[in-house]
This record gives sequence, C-alpha cells and structure tokens, in this order.
Amino acid sequence: MKRIFKVLWLPTFLFILSSSRVGIYLYSNYEHFDTLMHGAGGIAIAYMFLTMQRAYKLSWWQPIPRLWKIIFILSFVALFGIAWEWYEFLLDQAYGTHHQPSLADTMYDLLLDLLGASLLCLAKFRSLTNRK
Repeated sequence: MKRIFKVLWLPTFLFILSSSRVGIYLYSNYEHFDTLMHGAGGIAIAYMFLTMQRAYKLSWWQPIPRLWKIIFILSFVALFGIAWEWYEFLLDQAYGTHHQPSLADTMYDLLLDLLGASLLCLAKFRSLTNRK
C-alpha cells in the first residue's frame, strides 16, 4: 500500500485539485491555470512512471539506453494526455462544459503535457549523468 501511495500521490492530487471547486474556480478566473495544470500533469505522470519503476524494481528497465527511456516516458505521458483529453471531451458532451473550445487548445494541452514530462526527464537524466 505504501508503494502505491508513493507512485500515485502526485497525479491523484492534481486530478482532485482540477476536479474540485477550487480547481473549477481557478480554471474560470485565471486564464493560464489550464497551461500550468497540463505542464504539471506531464511532470506528475512522468514522476509516477519513474517512481513506479523504482518502487517495483522493474528489471527490464535498467538495460534500456537513456534515449529510449526518455522516448518511453514521453509516450507514457502522451497516452495519459490523450486519455485526459477524452475525459474533457466526454465532460463537454455530457454536461455542456467547455474544456475543449478548439482543436488548437487540445493540441496545445498535449504539447504542454509533453513539455512538462521533458523537463522532468531532463532533470532526472542530467542528475544521473552528473553522478557518474
């Protein structure tokens, strides 16, 4: 149970924040809150993957070259980003909300997810290089 909490706490926190009254207020009143949340979401999902890999000691992960690790993490984040955009689309369809005002907004959100994950990967793999 402790491992699961370590892995899921950050994405869960961001999901609860964005779905809460506070999140709805922030989305409504601060234009760039969505930008911040997508960047943070990318970081959170990449963090979740790296923490899961470390917590469960995934042996298949160790021999993979660094570039492929980054590509894998970015793909993992993109999958979650697409799932989130579907979630927003379904909310818009079911409840008449306006989470996705345009295709450009959706593409921008996915880009921000990947940029957040890229920042975490850069920090993580740079720190690994500096330790050697």
